[in-house]
Amino acid sequence: MIPLATPRDHARGRRSESIVAILAIAAMLAAAACTSGKGQSSRSTSSDRVLGVPTSDAELTVTSGPRSASTVTVAIDAPAGAAEMQIGTDATFTSVPWTPVKKSAEVDLPSVGYQTIFARFRTTAKKVTAPSVVGVTSDPTLDAATSSPRAPASVGLAAPNIVQVTVENGRVMLGGLTEEDRLVGFIDGLEELADQPWTLQSTTDPTYSAPTATATVHRVTRPNGSGLTKGKKLLAVVHDYFLVIPDPLTAGSTYEITAPLQRLAPISFAFDPSSVVSPSIHVNQVGFDPLDPVKVAHLSGWMGAGGGIKFSDAPQFAVVDAEGKEVVRSTGTRRSVPPDGELGRGDLTGSEVWELEFSVESNPGTYRVCVDDLGCSLTFTIAPKTWQAVAVGVARAMFHQRSGTELAAPYTSIERAGAHTEDSKVPVHASSYTLLEGMQAEGDELFEQLEAGATKTVVKGAWGGHFDAGDWDRRIQHLFFVRSAADLVTTYPDVYATLDLDIPESGDKVPDILDEALWSLDLFSRLQSSDGGVSGGIESTGHPAAGSTSWTDKLPLFAYAPDPWSTYIYAATAAEMSIALAPFDAKRSADLVERAERAMTWANSATVGPEFADDVMAQRATAEAAMFRVTGDATWQTAFASHSELGKGPVENLGCHGNNVCDAAWIFARTDNPAVDPTLRANVIASFRSTGDNLLDSAATTAFGWTPEHPENPLIWGLGVGGAPKTVGLLRAYNVTRDERYLGLAFSSSSVALGDNPTNTSYVTGFGRKPVRDPLIVDSIEGNIPVWPGTPVYGAHQMGDGQQWIQDSFLEPAQVTPGGFDVPYLWSHFDFHNLPPMNEFAIFQSHGPALFAFGALAGEGADTGQ
Repeated sequence: MIPLATPRDHARGRRSESIVAILAIAAMLAAAACTSGKGQSSRSTSSDRVLGVPTSDAELTVTSGPRSASTVTVAIDAPAGAAEMQIGTDATFTSVPWTPVKKSAEVDLPSVGYQTIFARFRTTAKKVTAPSVVGVTSDPTLDAATSSPRAPASVGLAAPNIVQVTVENGRVMLGGLTEEDRLVGFIDGLEELADQPWTLQSTTDPTYSAPTATATVHRVTRPNGSGLTKGKKLLAVVHDYFLVIPDPLTAGSTYEITAPLQRLAPISFAFDPSSVVSPSIHVNQVGFDPLDPVKVAHLSGWMGAGGGIKFSDAPQFAVVDAEGKEVVRSTGTRRSVPPDGELGRGDLTGSEVWELEFSVESNPGTYRVCVDDLGCSLTFTIAPKTWQAVAVGVARAMFHQRSGTELAAPYTSIERAGAHTEDSKVPVHASSYTLLEGMQAEGDELFEQLEAGATKTVVKGAWGGHFDAGDWDRRIQHLFFVRSAADLVTTYPDVYATLDLDIPESGDKVPDILDEALWSLDLFSRLQSSDGGVSGGIESTGHPAAGSTSWTDKLPLFAYAPDPWSTYIYAATAAEMSIALAPFDAKRSADLVERAERAMTWANSATVGPEFADDVMAQRATAEAAMFRVTGDATWQTAFASHSELGKGPVENLGCHGNNVCDAAWIFARTDNPAVDPTLRANVIASFRSTGDNLLDSAATTAFGWTPEHPENPLIWGLGVGGAPKTVGLLRAYNVTRDERYLGLAFSSSSVALGDNPTNTSYVTGFGRKPVRDPLIVDSIEGNIPVWPGTPVYGAHQMGDGQQWIQDSFLEPAQVTPGGFDVPYLWSHFDFHNLPPMNEFAIFQSHGPALFAFGALAGEGADTGQ
């Protein structure tokens, strides 16, 4: 198998500790005002939690901000002649109706954290303006964390006899490049609250009419951001205290909870199991499309050293609508785990898990899942185009990762200067070192060899592409995102051929999702030599320097020398994109075919060392399948059959995380040509069926019903549960075989990425009520830029050999409890950017599969009439 991430990728992000932390709200407070289309600066002053961004056509200003993820009021200064408007958080406007122009509007915010509100206007003649944008942050914990002399707390039930008190102890506020970071609202000694009994008292519940001391208190402490001031680390944390009480609380009663120390104020808690949020009920916080075949939530709880929580043998639950009406009532089903554990690797969850299934509900609306005598989940929606919204978010996150251009209104409320542009003062020089060689380099050897191979030749056209993760490199693997975009357009043209992303290319003949992908492909087309060879991309001589941003970066830049591995990847992608482009831009499509043919000629004649033979052959077979599909020339099919494992027979598990045999099989399966070899096609279909069946078997062993792309993958660096659902193999298997079981598992596994997991974390920024807030995006960390929505982080990462630095440098100083080596796998995500194995991402490993996973679910929903 080709490794998903190279040693260079695994080392990425372990940079100087002087990198400062950011939370989306901190960036909002400290960011410089964005610039309008007229060159003027404006910032809303009505609330220190919002950032207004006017355009030349209209101005939006948030006049009241939320205390929770609910609504904001937006004042609207419409352009002259406007008769109607669309306003909402949908960047594509596909779910936002046209309404008469008004001076203000109430906008529902779907998530907690930084979000963007979009508006556009049209005249009576139906002439539509460019979008106007405003940024807003909804974060209910901020005010209390910064101003209260005592730590703020919230209360829910982890079980009928276990009260969970959550205390957010401090926030790291971004200082930027000119000020030190600040840790605000932090109170020393809160961890001591678990060492003594707490008391509960109620005037309405006879059981607790007098103060009752808890016999047992367990504490789980997790990070909540990090920073640096005067060389000292700043670490904020969240404490969860589990109070085991002798008797369950009574619905309708009010209780006062008193901690043993005065650092925490007494807490008044009105227990209403039909409304209070229970952290033990987990659900996809983004929601579902009405006709999704699988809609589930889960019930589970873990108390650290206190172990997993036991629930009744038959928990009763209801799905409740916005008016409090029960629309579904049912009984939970316990998920069974085999004797050797989940995926044959023991307990990865830490507790028993009950599945709460409500697939029967299909009416659009806002809902909660409520368990009797316990409480409810966070709210979620059932609405058309739910999955499409996430796919759009991932595509727009790619827009924010663009190299070679600025970010500004009217396409985004985030302002970023032009970075590594065509006229950049930092030239790109050719190197004799190849990315193929760099894939096997260790540590910083890649940087050293890249610079050692430097020439004086300045490479023309070495701008564009998308920045990768926390670095400024643009590698050939980014073309796997391009393939995902092309796949969506060719597989679901009714959805993606006309989808508007509100990017600079919107309005041309090419679908926006292809325009965004072409921003990367065009870079590598410019890097293609006249004889057909293609460079592996652009790389600097090291990780970003502390205190630098993409637009201030001064590190020397080099272009890798062409190699056959990179060239085959380019050829396959150019061929696939030519098919997607053909209905929209025939000339550009034909040019890509010609470039692919030249690339194949060059790569086929290149010398490949034995140490690289397997990797190169896998990409050669993929390219040959693509050339057969685009040209119909049967000689490419013959070559593919001789160079691919599929030519010998079915493959038991295609391993669709590796961008090799699975991609080749997928391309060949979609080839519409009468010359297709029926035996070869049968091998491909059998391989996808075997892959789908293996994934079903794997998911059946996990408590939350998830699976990696290959049952034997290590659960590290984004290979397990994270922002990119591991459903590419399932969705491809479904597309090829139409086995509904594969599609159902793809829906439920994708929900795990969006909050239906033990920590209730959505691993995609800006989506869900509890999204990750501190990804490793250097421009946000160093440049006072808010964290934009749509970035899928790596997620849960099983700590093991070589990871002691995480415990020693971050978790132990913050008194994180239990430590990183002592938590179950699904709890092994700590949300702060200093931990790249959890909070970084890669274009090919994160955005590419996430776009296809969420986009294909949206496409399947459209096929069924949603």
